[in-house]
Amino acid sequence: MTQNNPNTDAFDGDTLVIIGANGADYEVKGGDPVRDQGFINHLNIALLTEPGWCGNELEPIASRKISSKFIVETDKPINRQQLLDMEKAAIADIKGDEFGDQRVVVTIPITGQTNVAVFVQPPTSELQALLLTKIGKSWVNQALNPIPERARP
Repeated sequence: MTQNNPNTDAFDGDTLVIIGANGADYEVKGGDPVRDQGFINHLNIALLTEPGWCGNELEPIASRKISSKFIVETDKPINRQQLLDMEKAAIADIKGDEFGDQRVVVTIPITGQTNVAVFVQPPTSELQALLLTKIGKSWVNQALNPIPERARP
């Protein structure tokens, strides 16, 4: 039985997919998968969808087909300029009406590992205006019940 939190709809949305160094995983709490309310899965899809993804065959509108510039940049030799190029490509991939300011930081903490941190802000700081946007409820839910509290990092 799903227990809904009336303040945050914690069980609404798609199953939260957590991408880590060893692949993808998801968390189950109380018999229900932890849900993503619109941010993490959106960013993962935007940043990690290979060009030529077969699902694009189902989308008739060319501008809505998914293909990551970031993932293409990750296949190139790493140097200081390449880290900057990866950051620029990631910003290009996540541009959209659902986000205001965006910042991406790509680092190499140890040999053989690349960390990508994505920071996004709501499209507006005005609560009433935010609630009128398509994704406004998700921003409010995220503020009330942040993903780190719902799932392990």
